[in-house]
Amino acid sequence: MKRESDAKRYYKAMMLIMLVAGGGILSILLLVLLPIYLSESEINTTPMLLYMIIFITLTFLPFDIYYIVKFVHYKNVQCVKIQRGKVVDSDTYYFGRHGTYVGFKVEIIDEERRKVVTTLHCHRRADGYVGCIVTVGQDPTNGEWIILE
Repeated sequence: MKRESDAKRYYKAMMLIMLVAGGGILSILLLVLLPIYLSESEINTTPMLLYMIIFITLTFLPFDIYYIVKFVHYKNVQCVKIQRGKVVDSDTYYFGRHGTYVGFKVEIIDEERRKVVTTLHCHRRADGYVGCIVTVGQDPTNGEWIILE
């Protein structure tokens, strides 16, 4: 049974941000430079327009592809070992200017023993999770634990 996951929601938001940002910059570039290109000026702007479009496309394309692939993966993932557990702590990675990514340590009872697993770091803040009961599942392809809704 497929369930919605926090990872899917995160990668969907990032994918949309990158697609809108890249598309917006390309649109503005075309709106500004296309009239200059179409005018009968003596300046040859064809190479400049072409180089700018190629540069902007190559700048955003790797990020777009990465977030699309991750979104499709987490959209179609069939989690195994789905269990309920209590969030006991947060686990934070700080990536400098890229920001802070938060995963959670979830205590689950697996075959009459307690086990603490760390979830995927796809949150920006720990608000509202610590101390709550959540449903987690394991991604069978890479073994990561994901918070499910």
